[in-house]
Amino acid sequence: MVSATLGAANGTAMRTLTALSAIYLASASVFGVAITLQRNPDMAAAANKAGREIWPSIEHGYAVANEQAIKPTSAQLVVWDKQFFDYIDPPRQFARAKSPMKVARAAPPAPAVKKKSPPPVVAVQKSAPPQLRPAISEPAPPRMTTISASGSMSVSSPG
Repeated sequence: MVSATLGAANGTAMRTLTALSAIYLASASVFGVAITLQRNPDMAAAANKAGREIWPSIEHGYAVANEQAIKPTSAQLVVWDKQFFDYIDPPRQFARAKSPMKVARAAPPAPAVKKKSPPPVVAVQKSAPPQLRPAISEPAPPRMTTISASGSMSVSSPG
């Protein structure tokens, strides 16, 4: 079944499977090294020492690659990008409106200020509170009549 599936797969699926296989092998290798270093303390100490001695060279190589390869390449890509987009959609110059001629104008007359009259004084009379409505009395609940299975009636009040 697997061979039939792989045989019918297109190129994209095969590239994906190849990439997944490579990732799996790299992960398995890392775990193999980790297990080896855990079980052999002398080898772990030697690997740690080698790492400390090699790390400055790695940092120097990174700095050189960054300065001599990555930064110039990025700058050239930005230039090419601008040239490409200017080619497919050239920048346009837009017409600008001329500024209007400056004309001397007279200052508007100052508005007449009316004096505000003080607010009217309102006298409030205190009045007695309103009368409450009389209490509402409810009628007595009706009496209930029940008929038993034997046919006798009884009257009772609810509650």
